[in-house]
Amino acid sequence: MIAVLAAGVLFIGCKNNNEIDKPDAKAVATLTSDELINAVAAMYAQWEEDTTIPETLTVGSVELTLPQYQYAMCKLIDNLAKGDKSKVDVLNYKAADHPERDSYDEDEIAVVNGPANNSETEDLGNIAKRMMEAMNTKAQVPNQTLFYRGSDAIAFSTNRATVTMARAIAAYKADGKFRQRFPPSTCQLLRPLWASPRNSSRSWMSGRTISEPSSPTVPTAWTARSLGWMCIISPHRP
Repeated sequence: MIAVLAAGVLFIGCKNNNEIDKPDAKAVATLTSDELINAVAAMYAQWEEDTTIPETLTVGSVELTLPQYQYAMCKLIDNLAKGDKSKVDVLNYKAADHPERDSYDEDEIAVVNGPANNSETEDLGNIAKRMMEAMNTKAQVPNQTLFYRGSDAIAFSTNRATVTMARAIAAYKADGKFRQRFPPSTCQLLRPLWASPRNSSRSWMSGRTISEPSSPTVPTAWTARSLGWMCIISPHRP
């Protein structure tokens, strides 16, 4: 299965600018796939340094807002999954209201051809497609994409999607194709305190400040505050 680790993500505030957030069906820019791949790969490399999702992304001479480049990444993932490297028309949408809301419970997710999940498949290509459908319907970036474990809905947050798609695109730049797997040491994610019972770190994390060094079970690395998430980053590149 073509897969990538589901990356831990940070919540960021979005600029509250009416002009930026105003939905617009017209393309604000038309960019080549290579321009987007290079810019997103550079953005992911920077994310590995500071774990911050940028509010803007410069692609060539064009500066894209967060909702604009989130759409562009979705379209790029969708295209590349089909072997299509045609230009991407970047559309403008309102920013997600709560892109940090997340309860995803797996350590990795397929890029394409993931396992069936109800009527969907659990992979980045499916997330990208459904995010674009939601943007088109509501003129706004969705907060999350849902999968199911039985009757329980599991939220793959838009923050998580932004970083995980960026990581997949960075690997695509390195290899010329989507990589089969990332090494598990690249990013170990300790899930939210309220999440999966498989989180063996739950007891020692309870009541602690997220950025506080603590249990000897935590690898030597550095940590980042993220609304209940702790992501332990090693310096390895995708």
